[in-house]
Amino acid sequence: MSRPSSMAKNLLFEVFFYRWPHRGLILFFSFSTAFFGLLAPFFQKEFIDSFTGAPSDLHRLWPALTFELTPTTALILSFLCLLVSLASNALTNYFGAKESIVMQRRLAQRIYDHVLKLRADSLSGKS
Repeated sequence: MSRPSSMAKNLLFEVFFYRWPHRGLILFFSFSTAFFGLLAPFFQKEFIDSFTGAPSDLHRLWPALTFELTPTTALILSFLCLLVSLASNALTNYFGAKESIVMQRRLAQRIYDHVLKLRADSLSGKS
């Protein structure tokens, strides 16, 4: 019989690395949610700054840009960033729920197999 600590390590390894490409996809969508969620207020600020006459942060952060950001473009970019952020958040929630169901089924099957093994051991007189 294996030691409980090695069983726990195997269980943790299975939880973290089972279907790892799917977990990576969840992380990608989560990071894209954060990235575009942070860009939306930035373009909103650019929209407001264009009316107040404040210097553009976009040209201060990226001096190599040669185009001027108009207020309409800033507002459209803000809306698109928010839309992508919300869509990415919905995909993160969907894939996270889907993966939790898959992992729950896998762990339930593992527990069921373990109970059957214990029952077979107890019926044959071993403990």
